[in-house]
Amino acid sequence: MNPRIFALLILSNLCLVTGCSTWFQSQNKQATESPQETLALQASISELKSENPEIRVAAAKALGESGAPSAVRPLLSALQDQSAEVRMSVAEALGKLKDRSAVSALLPVLQDQDVGVRTFVIDALGDLGDPSALPALLQTLQDLSDENSVPRYFAAKNLGKLGDPSAVPALVQALQDLNRNVRYYAAEALGKLQDSSAVPDLIQSLQDQDADVRYATAKALGNLKAKSALSALQSALSKESEEQNQIEFKRVIELLEAFPG
Repeated sequence: MNPRIFALLILSNLCLVTGCSTWFQSQNKQATESPQETLALQASISELKSENPEIRVAAAKALGESGAPSAVRPLLSALQDQSAEVRMSVAEALGKLKDRSAVSALLPVLQDQDVGVRTFVIDALGDLGDPSALPALLQTLQDLSDENSVPRYFAAKNLGKLGDPSAVPALVQALQDLNRNVRYYAAEALGKLQDSSAVPDLIQSLQDQDADVRYATAKALGNLKAKSALSALQSALSKESEEQNQIEFKRVIELLEAFPG
């Protein structure tokens, strides 16, 4: 067979398996790595198996900063490390590498016994931006059985990163959560999702007892260009005692007044 035709067949098969853009990005990255970078990468991969957990943590962080596609597989193996700090660093590194093939391995780690690990995994899933993570993040947000609320408000924050408007109903419900941080990040996420159906509930949240939640709510209404919220914002401004909130309310009011309609 003609060598050129054979090479094209190989490339076609690679594209079918991994996607052409992913394959070319991988090849370009590998082609630009200097010998020193390659050696450093190999050293970090080896150090993931060190007996010293601090060295394993440092190795995971280095691999995350490397941007190297070849770092993904060894990091995935390290998700089962005995040290929670190592698992946190591995999850963070996988989020930085932006390789969505890591999502399927990260999802089961949402059940990790360590709350810090669960939180880092949630952040990694948000950074990866894969829609397949949506159901798991929604489940985490709505899981009231977890005594620790940190994963729940990190789920709210990262639902905003995913950008899927189907998360809006759950985030609207979270505006009534007993935990102020959940309410704060729910408001912030709703501002990012650009779905005007959330506006009436956000208007109600302008009366939240927590100043930070009121701030996030006003900012979200500004992001949504919710001109229908003008009257409620003006009323909330007249009652607001926090200077930082007053400044933000005025900014959003001026912004909305400038919009036509």
